[in-house]
Amino acid sequence: MTVRTDILPETLTEEQQMTVERILDVFARKLKLEDRSMFLPAGERMRQPKAARDIEGLYGLIDAALQDKQNSEGVVSDQQIEFTEEYPVDDLRVERVTFSLQHRQPGSISGGKPYNSDVLELKPHVRNISNDPHNVGYALITTGQKFENRIILTCWAKTNKRANYRARWLEDTLREYNWFIRYQGIEEFIFMEQQEDLLLELDGKANTLKGRPLIYYVRTERLGHVSEPTIRRLVLRYGIGELTNNE
Repeated sequence: MTVRTDILPETLTEEQQMTVERILDVFARKLKLEDRSMFLPAGERMRQPKAARDIEGLYGLIDAALQDKQNSEGVVSDQQIEFTEEYPVDDLRVERVTFSLQHRQPGSISGGKPYNSDVLELKPHVRNISNDPHNVGYALITTGQKFENRIILTCWAKTNKRANYRARWLEDTLREYNWFIRYQGIEEFIFMEQQEDLLLELDGKANTLKGRPLIYYVRTERLGHVSEPTIRRLVLRYGIGELTNNE
Protein backbone atom coordinates (compact mmCIF):
# COMPACT_ATOMS: atom_id res chain seq x y z
CA MET A 1 0.00 0.00 0.00
CA THR A 2 1.38 3.39 -0.97
CA VAL A 3 0.51 6.94 -0.05
CA ARG A 4 -2.09 8.53 -2.32
CA THR A 5 -0.51 10.91 -4.78
CA ASP A 6 -3.66 13.01 -5.24
CA ILE A 7 -2.93 14.86 -1.99
CA LEU A 8 0.24 16.34 -3.46
CA PRO A 9 0.03 19.87 -4.90
CA GLU A 10 0.38 20.35 -8.64
CA THR A 11 3.29 22.74 -8.03
CA LEU A 12 5.57 19.80 -7.23
CA THR A 13 7.39 18.15 -10.10
CA GLU A 14 6.74 14.51 -10.89
CA GLU A 15 10.11 13.60 -9.42
CA GLN A 16 9.34 15.50 -6.21
CA GLN A 17 5.93 13.80 -5.93
CA MET A 18 7.50 10.36 -6.32
CA THR A 19 10.15 11.21 -3.73
CA VAL A 20 7.62 12.36 -1.14
CA GLU A 21 5.41 9.33 -1.80
CA ARG A 22 8.32 6.93 -1.42
CA ILE A 23 9.72 8.49 1.75
CA LEU A 24 6.33 8.57 3.48
CA ASP A 25 5.64 4.97 2.53
CA VAL A 26 9.01 3.75 3.82
CA PHE A 27 8.57 5.82 6.97
CA ALA A 28 5.19 4.18 7.58
CA ARG A 29 6.65 0.71 7.03
CA LYS A 30 9.42 1.37 9.52
CA LEU A 31 6.83 2.41 12.10
CA LYS A 32 4.87 -0.74 11.18
CA LEU A 33 1.75 1.27 10.42
CA GLU A 34 -0.71 -1.08 8.76
CA ASP A 35 -3.22 1.77 8.74
CA ARG A 36 -1.55 4.57 6.78
CA SER A 37 -4.51 6.93 7.22
CA MET A 38 -2.39 9.33 9.28
CA PHE A 39 -0.75 10.23 5.97
CA LEU A 40 -4.06 10.89 4.23
CA PRO A 41 -6.15 14.07 4.35
CA ALA A 42 -9.06 14.13 6.79
CA GLY A 43 -11.25 16.12 4.41
CA GLU A 44 -12.15 19.75 4.23
CA ARG A 45 -11.67 21.73 7.43
CA MET A 46 -12.58 25.23 8.47
CA ARG A 47 -9.65 27.51 7.70
CA GLN A 48 -9.23 30.61 9.82
CA PRO A 49 -7.51 33.65 8.30
CA LYS A 50 -4.60 33.00 10.68
CA ALA A 51 -2.83 29.70 11.29
CA ALA A 52 -4.71 27.32 13.58
CA ARG A 53 -3.76 27.42 17.27
CA ASP A 54 -3.77 24.86 20.03
CA ILE A 55 -5.06 25.52 23.54
CA GLU A 56 -1.85 27.17 24.75
CA GLY A 57 -2.27 29.88 22.13
CA LEU A 58 -5.79 30.64 23.33
CA TYR A 59 -4.67 32.03 26.69
CA GLY A 60 -2.48 34.64 25.06
CA LEU A 61 -5.40 35.75 22.89
CA ILE A 62 -7.69 36.10 25.91
CA ASP A 63 -5.04 38.10 27.75
CA ALA A 64 -4.65 40.43 24.75
CA ALA A 65 -8.44 40.89 24.54
CA LEU A 66 -8.75 41.74 28.24
CA GLN A 67 -5.89 44.24 28.07
CA ASP A 68 -7.34 45.91 25.00
CA LYS A 69 -10.78 46.16 26.62
CA GLN A 70 -9.37 47.75 29.78
CA ASN A 71 -7.24 50.15 27.77
CA SER A 72 -10.36 51.27 25.92
CA GLU A 73 -12.07 51.79 29.29
CA GLY A 74 -9.21 53.98 30.49
CA VAL A 75 -7.95 51.60 33.19
CA VAL A 76 -4.31 52.37 33.96
CA SER A 77 -1.89 49.46 33.54
CA ASP A 78 -1.08 48.94 37.23
CA GLN A 79 -4.79 48.70 38.06
CA GLN A 80 -5.74 46.21 35.35
CA ILE A 81 -6.85 42.74 36.36
CA GLU A 82 -4.30 39.91 36.35
CA PHE A 83 -4.87 37.04 33.94
CA THR A 84 -2.85 34.06 35.12
CA GLU A 85 -2.90 30.31 35.73
CA GLU A 86 -1.77 30.91 39.34
CA TYR A 87 -4.56 30.85 41.91
CA PRO A 88 -4.39 33.55 44.59
CA VAL A 89 -2.60 32.55 47.78
CA ASP A 90 -2.79 35.89 49.55
CA ASP A 91 -4.79 39.10 49.49
CA LEU A 92 -5.32 40.54 46.02
CA ARG A 93 -3.57 43.70 44.93
CA VAL A 94 -5.95 43.85 41.96
CA GLU A 95 -8.72 41.55 40.82
CA ARG A 96 -7.61 38.34 39.16
CA VAL A 97 -8.92 35.99 36.46
CA THR A 98 -7.38 32.53 36.56
CA PHE A 99 -7.49 29.96 33.78
CA SER A 100 -7.29 26.17 33.94
CA LEU A 101 -7.94 23.24 31.64
CA GLN A 102 -10.67 20.94 32.92
CA HIS A 103 -11.00 18.51 30.01
CA ARG A 104 -9.31 17.82 26.68
CA GLN A 105 -10.03 15.16 24.04
CA PRO A 106 -9.57 14.52 20.30
CA GLY A 107 -12.05 16.58 18.33
CA SER A 108 -15.05 15.46 16.36
CA ILE A 109 -14.78 15.21 12.58
CA SER A 110 -18.49 14.65 12.05
CA GLY A 111 -19.97 17.90 13.40
CA GLY A 112 -22.74 18.02 15.97
CA LYS A 113 -22.81 19.27 19.55
CA PRO A 114 -19.63 19.56 21.66
CA TYR A 115 -18.43 16.23 23.08
CA ASN A 116 -21.31 14.46 21.34
CA SER A 117 -19.81 12.49 18.48
CA ASP A 118 -18.65 8.93 17.95
CA VAL A 119 -16.29 9.94 15.15
CA LEU A 120 -13.16 11.56 16.59
CA GLU A 121 -9.88 12.55 14.99
CA LEU A 122 -7.72 10.26 17.09
CA LYS A 123 -4.44 11.01 15.30
CA PRO A 124 -2.92 13.71 13.10
CA HIS A 125 -3.76 13.83 9.41
CA VAL A 126 -2.03 15.57 6.54
CA ARG A 127 -3.46 19.05 6.01
CA ASN A 128 -1.13 20.28 3.32
CA ILE A 129 1.99 19.41 1.33
CA SER A 130 3.85 22.27 -0.26
CA ASN A 131 7.28 23.40 -1.32
CA ASP A 132 9.57 23.95 1.67
CA PRO A 133 10.44 27.68 1.61
CA HIS A 134 13.71 27.02 3.47
CA ASN A 135 14.91 24.06 1.36
CA VAL A 136 14.65 24.48 -2.40
CA GLY A 137 13.37 21.34 -4.07
CA TYR A 138 12.03 19.80 -0.86
CA ALA A 139 8.49 19.30 0.41
CA LEU A 140 6.99 20.60 3.66
CA ILE A 141 4.30 18.37 5.16
CA THR A 142 1.79 19.96 7.56
CA THR A 143 -0.23 17.68 9.82
CA GLY A 144 -3.12 18.64 12.08
CA GLN A 145 -5.36 17.16 14.74
CA LYS A 146 -8.55 18.66 16.14
CA PHE A 147 -9.13 18.89 19.90
CA GLU A 148 -12.12 19.77 22.05
CA ASN A 149 -11.26 21.55 25.29
CA ARG A 150 -13.19 22.61 28.37
CA ILE A 151 -11.56 25.49 30.23
CA ILE A 152 -12.46 27.33 33.44
CA LEU A 153 -12.02 31.08 33.77
CA THR A 154 -12.49 32.13 37.40
CA CYS A 155 -12.97 35.73 38.47
CA TRP A 156 -11.57 36.49 41.96
CA ALA A 157 -12.43 39.56 44.02
CA LYS A 158 -12.61 40.63 47.66
CA THR A 159 -16.39 41.01 47.72
CA ASN A 160 -19.31 39.14 46.21
CA LYS A 161 -20.48 42.31 44.50
CA ARG A 162 -17.17 42.81 42.69
CA ALA A 163 -16.89 39.13 41.83
CA ASN A 164 -20.37 39.15 40.28
CA TYR A 165 -19.58 42.33 38.34
CA ARG A 166 -16.30 40.93 37.06
CA ALA A 167 -17.93 37.70 35.91
CA ARG A 168 -20.49 39.62 33.84
CA TRP A 169 -17.75 41.92 32.54
CA LEU A 170 -15.62 38.95 31.50
CA GLU A 171 -18.51 37.20 29.77
CA ASP A 172 -19.46 40.36 27.87
CA THR A 173 -15.86 41.11 26.93
CA LEU A 174 -15.19 37.63 25.54
CA ARG A 175 -18.45 37.79 23.58
CA GLU A 176 -17.32 41.12 22.12
CA TYR A 177 -13.89 39.77 21.22
CA ASN A 178 -15.05 36.36 20.02
CA TRP A 179 -14.46 37.36 16.40
CA PHE A 180 -10.87 38.32 17.27
CA ILE A 181 -10.15 35.01 18.99
CA ARG A 182 -11.55 33.01 16.09
CA TYR A 183 -9.82 35.19 13.52
CA GLN A 184 -6.51 34.42 15.22
CA GLY A 185 -6.88 30.65 14.72
CA ILE A 186 -9.29 29.26 17.33
CA GLU A 187 -12.07 27.35 15.56
CA GLU A 188 -14.75 27.59 18.27
CA PHE A 189 -14.94 29.53 21.53
CA ILE A 190 -18.32 29.16 23.25
CA PHE A 191 -19.59 30.08 26.71
CA MET A 192 -21.22 27.00 28.26
CA GLU A 193 -22.15 27.76 31.87
CA GLN A 194 -21.28 29.47 35.14
CA GLN A 195 -20.63 27.08 37.98
CA GLU A 196 -21.25 27.39 41.71
CA ASP A 197 -19.69 30.36 43.51
CA LEU A 198 -16.35 29.72 45.19
CA LEU A 199 -15.09 30.89 48.58
CA LEU A 200 -11.34 30.85 49.17
CA GLU A 201 -10.17 31.24 52.78
CA LEU A 202 -6.73 32.83 52.97
CA ASP A 203 -6.05 33.00 56.72
CA GLY A 204 -9.36 32.18 58.32
CA LYS A 205 -12.95 33.14 57.65
CA ALA A 206 -12.21 36.79 58.28
CA ASN A 207 -10.10 37.02 55.11
CA THR A 208 -11.69 35.37 52.08
CA LEU A 209 -11.78 35.77 48.33
CA LYS A 210 -14.87 35.21 46.21
CA GLY A 211 -14.67 33.30 42.93
CA ARG A 212 -16.99 33.02 39.95
CA PRO A 213 -16.03 30.16 37.57
CA LEU A 214 -17.10 30.43 33.92
CA ILE A 215 -16.90 27.37 31.65
CA TYR A 216 -15.96 27.66 27.97
CA TYR A 217 -15.89 25.10 25.18
CA VAL A 218 -12.89 25.57 22.90
CA ARG A 219 -12.25 23.75 19.64
CA THR A 220 -8.62 23.94 18.56
CA GLU A 221 -6.19 22.33 16.17
CA ARG A 222 -2.64 21.23 16.88
CA LEU A 223 -0.42 21.60 13.82
CA GLY A 224 2.90 19.95 13.11
CA HIS A 225 5.39 20.53 10.32
CA VAL A 226 7.83 17.98 8.93
CA SER A 227 10.13 18.58 6.00
CA GLU A 228 11.23 15.88 3.59
CA PRO A 229 14.87 16.03 4.84
CA THR A 230 13.65 15.33 8.40
CA ILE A 231 11.68 12.27 7.33
CA ARG A 232 14.58 11.06 5.18
CA ARG A 233 16.98 11.45 8.12
CA LEU A 234 14.70 9.48 10.44
CA VAL A 235 14.28 6.69 7.93
CA LEU A 236 18.01 6.48 7.30
CA ARG A 237 18.87 6.60 10.99
CA TYR A 238 16.51 3.77 11.89
CA GLY A 239 17.42 1.34 9.16
CA ILE A 240 16.32 2.07 5.62
CA GLY A 241 18.81 -0.56 4.50
CA GLU A 242 17.00 -3.21 6.49
CA LEU A 243 13.70 -2.18 4.96
CA THR A 244 15.12 -2.28 1.43
CA ASN A 245 16.49 -5.77 1.92
CA ASN A 246 13.15 -7.05 3.21
CA GLU A 247 11.05 -5.69 0.35
